[in-house]
Amino acid sequence: MSKLDDIRCEIDACDRLICDAYVRRLKLVEQVADYKKNNNVQILNTSREAEVIENVSAFSGEYKDDVKSLFEFIMNSSKDKQSDIIN
Repeated sequence: MSKLDDIRCEIDACDRLICDAYVRRLKLVEQVADYKKNNNVQILNTSREAEVIENVSAFSGEYKDDVKSLFEFIMNSSKDKQSDIIN
């Protein structure tokens, strides 16, 4: 196996971890949506979004901007999923 193949195997392992974590997060988002629906809570919570960005930025090092973009996408997707559930 070449060095490139070794690196790609590691990337594949990371992709699996990311996928598993994202699916777990989506299941939690569904629980959040159910709570919000049952308690008449708005989907958008800008202070929570800022908190999430601050938290992930704190341990992203040199990739802070990339991670911020990723989490903005994740949170937008989460809001869409919540909206689908609530509406």
